[in-house]
Amino acid sequence: MSRPKRHLRSSLGPGGQLLLLAPALVAGCVTDACARQPRSTRRILFLGDSITYAGLYVDYIEAYLLTRYPGQRFELINVGLPSETVSGLSEPGHAGGAFPRPCLHDRLDRIVEQAQPELALACYGMNDGIYYPLEEGRFDSFKKGIERLANRLEADEVPLVVLTPPVFDPLPLGKKVLPAGLRDYPGGSPYEGYDDVLTAYSEWLMAQRKRGWRVIDLHGPMKRHLSRRREQTPAFVLAADGVHPTPFGHWLMAQEALLGLETLGYLSLSNPPVRETAAAGDMRDVAVQQALAGFTLTAPRPMPLDLRWELRSVLLEGVHERFCPLKLSIAEAEGGAYRLYADEELVRTADVTELAAGVDLGPDLPPNRAESNARLLALIRQRRAVLTDAWLAATGHDRPGMPVGLPMQEAVSRARQLQEGIRELAAPMALQVRLVREVSSTPSSFAGDKSAYHGFDRYDFSIDGCGVIVVTPRQVARGKPWIWRAEFFDHRPQTDLALLAKGFHLVYIGVGNTFGCPSAMAHWDVLYHELTRKYGLSREPALEGLSRGGLYCYNWAAANPDKVACIYADAPVCDFKSWPGGKGDGAGSPADWEKLIADYGFTGEDDALAYTKNPIDNLEPLARAGVPLLHVYGTADSTVPPQENTAVVKQRYDELGGLIKLIPKPGVEHHPHGLDDPTPIVEFILEHTGQSKQDQ
Repeated sequence: MSRPKRHLRSSLGPGGQLLLLAPALVAGCVTDACARQPRSTRRILFLGDSITYAGLYVDYIEAYLLTRYPGQRFELINVGLPSETVSGLSEPGHAGGAFPRPCLHDRLDRIVEQAQPELALACYGMNDGIYYPLEEGRFDSFKKGIERLANRLEADEVPLVVLTPPVFDPLPLGKKVLPAGLRDYPGGSPYEGYDDVLTAYSEWLMAQRKRGWRVIDLHGPMKRHLSRRREQTPAFVLAADGVHPTPFGHWLMAQEALLGLETLGYLSLSNPPVRETAAAGDMRDVAVQQALAGFTLTAPRPMPLDLRWELRSVLLEGVHERFCPLKLSIAEAEGGAYRLYADEELVRTADVTELAAGVDLGPDLPPNRAESNARLLALIRQRRAVLTDAWLAATGHDRPGMPVGLPMQEAVSRARQLQEGIRELAAPMALQVRLVREVSSTPSSFAGDKSAYHGFDRYDFSIDGCGVIVVTPRQVARGKPWIWRAEFFDHRPQTDLALLAKGFHLVYIGVGNTFGCPSAMAHWDVLYHELTRKYGLSREPALEGLSRGGLYCYNWAAANPDKVACIYADAPVCDFKSWPGGKGDGAGSPADWEKLIADYGFTGEDDALAYTKNPIDNLEPLARAGVPLLHVYGTADSTVPPQENTAVVKQRYDELGGLIKLIPKPGVEHHPHGLDDPTPIVEFILEHTGQSKQDQ
């Protein structure tokens, strides 16, 4: 994709000021819309089943088009109908025997005649195998149904793009799925291997490209994303009921559709940046410690992201970089770090190398912009719901239980009212931008309530719905190092206080007593993103896990081994079968064990005992990344027995070639944590965060 350019040429002038040398600020934005418009296609028809009727992927496509192509009008017509097939098949007793599955071909003529589309996208297959094992007769009915659809649209010279079906996932259905070899699979009890059927349907569709068909694969990319996420989060799902995608599942559908439409030539996602020039008078000379520059940046609005998308999935797919980049680059700025403000909100902290390469503002828009993006998506959904039901009523169908749509004229009038708000929110935006050079040893001011903590400044605020504590040092050490405490804030804080005195920040996020489960780790992802991008803290914190805090530290580190400087674990839980499970020498904690099973989304104790991502089982990513480990523990610990936790980590990490240091406390039980003199712990952390003694 193209990259934006914002060049500010400057040098240090008399009196310690940054003087603007260029006559103007050349401001450009990554916009894959303004340089080259897509084909003239504007009226796009979406055909499908309940997944298309739900319409989130259609909404996301529309949101992209509205923000990336602000000068062009599109009409997206969604006539998806729940339960529908192209095959004409229906399982016995569908919908409790209330009605058979409707077939697209019973209404297709009316749709084409009334909608008069310039392009059609069709997503079928999920219902066409009727949730039974693969069988040639049903497969042939699907093939004939798709062929019939293609022929009907070809007769009206309407280009058809076929989307392969989304993924079917048996995991969230648990014991509701049934094995192969049965005669019937009643409604709500599908064949456990039904995704193999959808894979076969998808492969056949993809093979039709040789015949000149326009086919975009949704199934493969969704399956790969699911597999990659489950490597770290076994309970992760893209469909809570196994069939209907989550909001991010819908985004994956939209993402692949957009990429496929680009390949087919209907869209351009890669254009040269548009350049706008601000007059030299808009710039002013300022002191080095104050604003470097202040200017207004006018640019197409980045595509709005749904707040329900999990950050780890967003980052895994590179959504920001691929679909909504808004980059700013500053050339030849003086050394050091700079705080970048948009609309007077701190959004990024970046050094000169990052500024020269370009920093992406898209993920870090100030709250007012993020809120308007949420409103934009909400209005798009409202308008789509009104029009979808109206189109279904106007074109007719045989499925009972559907909402009664407004008459088309009334629906269009209502949609136009909503369109005014949509157009306003999707319009290019003007950001007030300024850069402030940091004084390297001065701590940042964080959001929230300020108070005192053992003589240091403490800030309490909320991120991702969780309470966060950041304690700042009096003077910040080189590189802005930080210690991230997983649990029990302020319990035995000797190590934390010593590190604060050495220039470290102290960070804690309260995610409840959730044992390092996937939802807790998602909150950690958001906090890390905020602290490193917005406040410029080191990208490799030291992690500190006391007792059950070891689960949080090791689980997050295993998922993010390149983002960890070292781990200090104190009497840590490294295998939850040991504690709270109590399946070894320790008594465990029955109440905590029950809660852990629920927090991890396990179906029961057997599922938890079969889990293969406990810290003791998941050390290879850390060893491969060279993450040093330090364990401090009591040799007489009967609560978290070291022979089931620390000793296992030691043996396996040694075998993997990792660096691990142990500090045993002879005869000591689980408490007290830490060391009365934390010097050995502090020196370990200083060494492995790059804070040599001469830096202190």
